[in-house]
Amino acid sequence: MSVEITACQEICRDFGWASGLANWFADLAPVLALVWAIYAYFSQRSADRESELRQERRELYRDFLSQVQVLRVNFYSGTWEDFDEWYQCYKSLAGEIFVTAPEGVVKKIIELESPVTKLGYIRKKHRSDEYRELCDEISNRYFEVIEAMRKDTFPGDQIKSADFSTFLGSTAPEDGTTE
Repeated sequence: MSVEITACQEICRDFGWASGLANWFADLAPVLALVWAIYAYFSQRSADRESELRQERRELYRDFLSQVQVLRVNFYSGTWEDFDEWYQCYKSLAGEIFVTAPEGVVKKIIELESPVTKLGYIRKKHRSDEYRELCDEISNRYFEVIEAMRKDTFPGDQIKSADFSTFLGSTAPEDGTTE
């Protein structure tokens, strides 16, 4: 039995520094926990802010798309007198989106602006071919805006703008009346 005690004593003597290492880890653990807590706090704040921005963008997207849909419906019917009031709201929403949306969405909204402005100028001639072409161009750009917004919100989304045109209707009825 004395041989076993001697071997144990020898191991303790050879690895005596190990007990000091354990004490050192015990002293270091609170510091490591504090560093991890600080990192976790700031990374969670960053994630929360990103989530908040995404939520804000989704709300702006809904409002903007609703406004453009109002434009499409009213211009295809040819009976809209409140364009100037609508246009101010539209520009305000577009400005808010420009501040929070990624580049792809902003570019699509900028592309939508030209036909919307032209349509506002020629709205009195709602039976002309130019008017109908602008209505169709707005519809096509509207669907592209939807696609860009969906890609921002759902990065792996496979839905294309053509899929929306079937659901929302891309052109006015051939006889010029609304359904």
